[in-house]
Amino acid sequence: TPIITTINNGCRELVKIDNINNNDINIGNNGILIKPKDEKMLYKAMIKFGSLDRNKLALNALIESKKYDIKIINEIYKNRILDKYLCDLRNKNIVFVSNSCFGMFNFRLNTLQYIRDNGYNIHIIAPFDDTTKYLIDNNFKCYDIFIDPKSVNPLKELRFIKELKNHITKINPNMIINYTIKPIIYGSFIANRLKIPNIAITTGLGYVFIPKGMIKSIFKRFVVKLYKIALKDTQEVWFLNKDDKDEFINLNIIESNKAFILPSEGIDLEHFKPDFIKSANFKPNNKAQEEYLENLPKDDEIRFLLIARMLYDKGIYEFYEAAKMYKNGAKI
Repeated sequence: TPIITTINNGCRELVKIDNINNNDINIGNNGILIKPKDEKMLYKAMIKFGSLDRNKLALNALIESKKYDIKIINEIYKNRILDKYLCDLRNKNIVFVSNSCFGMFNFRLNTLQYIRDNGYNIHIIAPFDDTTKYLIDNNFKCYDIFIDPKSVNPLKELRFIKELKNHITKINPNMIINYTIKPIIYGSFIANRLKIPNIAITTGLGYVFIPKGMIKSIFKRFVVKLYKIALKDTQEVWFLNKDDKDEFINLNIIESNKAFILPSEGIDLEHFKPDFIKSANFKPNNKAQEEYLENLPKDDEIRFLLIARMLYDKGIYEFYEAAKMYKNGAKI
């Protein structure tokens, strides 16, 4: 499906454009890029979208999606981790540390299964939630842990560090892979103190790196210092886009030879495919699906879907305002 997204880090990689104009609509071969925090620009992009060849955009989007295939991602894990660090070991225990079981199940299940099927024992340290049972069903060993992702309370941080070290010491793994900010900082530090090979995978820089005033700037410098200490002896640091990698290198958090760009967390293109056929006995399981089935789009009708977390920084407000303008046919 063609997309409209912003020129922000991690978003602009989705639309292929050679030269980006920060103050105008940028039309690529599979979608449109615009500057963030501008509902009028978003509205103009929605209007412009209606005049483009949507079939051609969709075809190019399908071609572009191939580089995010989960099979490619799994091969990267095999070549850069399994074969590089673990192939000669007898006891092949890998610990994955994350801030949620939900993230491990929804974004990395296929990769975890692939690693398991290659003969490795998977240990997941993350707070338990409704998805934990599915991870256990896949023969992954799960360890509950307390973590408050947004807290700066020293007592909570010390509790997480203590629990994490206890889990890692008992498991005694051959490799540790840390995801998200706090597991990366604390998990990498613990792994390096215990002399266990480890890789940090930054899924995003987070709100700390969004410039907003003096307090945020001071806190950012503190987090940067923690990153430098924690990642000093870490084998590799992976990023999901070039901008995040450059930020770490420019801030002297890591050396450039440690950095690697993972194209994405991976998409199962055999499951998510454009030739999906709706079952005749499909039953909606929420109000939104009911309303959609009662009001299916006409052949020439354009509908816009916002895919984002319900956070102000993710463009919720801009989309709401642009949608109102689009519905009312506003003139700019």
